Amino acid sequence: MVVDNASSDGSKNYFEGRFPLVKFLWQTQNTGFAKANNSALSRAQGEYVLFLNPDTIIAENSLEICLAFVRRQSKFGALGVSMLDGSGNYLPESKRMFPSLSASFYKMSGITKLFPNSPYFSKYYAAHIPQSQSGEVEVLSGAFMLVSKRVLDITSGFDEDFFMYGEDIDLSYRITKAGYKNYYCGDTAIIHFKGESVLAESKSYLKNFYGAMFLFVKKHIPGRSPHVKAAILAAYAFASLRHTFQKKATDASPQTNALAVVAGDLVFNKMLHLIKLSRIPFLIKGRIGIDQGDGIAALGNVNDIRNVVTTHQISHLVLAEGELSYKTIIELTRVNKNLVSFLIHAHSSKSIVGSSNKSRSGIYIAEAR
Repeated sequence: MVVDNASSDGSKNYFEGRFPLVKFLWQTQNTGFAKANNSALSRAQGEYVLFLNPDTIIAENSLEICLAFVRRQSKFGALGVSMLDGSGNYLPESKRMFPSLSASFYKMSGITKLFPNSPYFSKYYAAHIPQSQSGEVEVLSGAFMLVSKRVLDITSGFDEDFFMYGEDIDLSYRITKAGYKNYYCGDTAIIHFKGESVLAESKSYLKNFYGAMFLFVKKHIPGRSPHVKAAILAAYAFASLRHTFQKKATDASPQTNALAVVAGDLVFNKMLHLIKLSRIPFLIKGRIGIDQGDGIAALGNVNDIRNVVTTHQISHLVLAEGELSYKTIIELTRVNKNLVSFLIHAHSSKSIVGSSNKSRSGIYIAEAR
């Protein structure tokens, strides 16, 4: 099921009829993340429900790995996975512990970055579990959240008082309060183009994020003085603003537009037309072969991406799904993180997408609808 929160980009006309197996729920107004997911949840059947953001890419075997994991757990509540951003960097919010004044202070002050593997100073990000391992945590991200349907029936899904942000923390908390366990699975990874739903500098982000944190504290930490609540909010606010300022400074550096495609010769030739539709004037350097035997008129092969990129001064790399599996694409971004700006072309689609910066919109190339 796909819920559309009253988008204005022509999605309804474009998607209706193209995917008969998908149930589309077209909202007449933007009801927020929690209400939108609950509207689909009320129609969902089955033993498990996966809440998945639209700006994600999952591997072909991700769900198989997750289901095998949860079926081995007792008192299973929910499961999250390792998430990478569009540059291949690990997103630490893949696994978290419940908000507290001390954890927020360590995150706000930068101590967490100094001791990223400390279970004490990095408790906010559940540092007792390495990112490639699995274990019990307290808070999961709503971007990928596999939940027992039975537990969702008990907890009544997301709290609709949350418009955007905080609802995943709240649901995670209520799942554990009901006597069930939340887990993080490091055996599979997905890409989450973080920030595409709303830019981090926007007023709506600030309003919704801070409002969500206050609502959570008010709801689940009774008896605390308003000063303590304000301190917790200030810690989140300062950390978020500091990250935004750092991003702006980083974004000021110039970037070239030299591009290469990881694909076979036939697919590469078909993609040239699509790439030339881009509003960005890309300098197409050529293609990178997908295996050792695919070296005809290629800059190199996929097993030597770092050397090829450096030699030819490539800044943008298109990874062609169909030639490569999504699992391989995710792994390539991970092992070559921050090397280039990664773009992804889905097999049989007429578009190329990528997002390397959560503080601004990503790159989108497509034929006219």
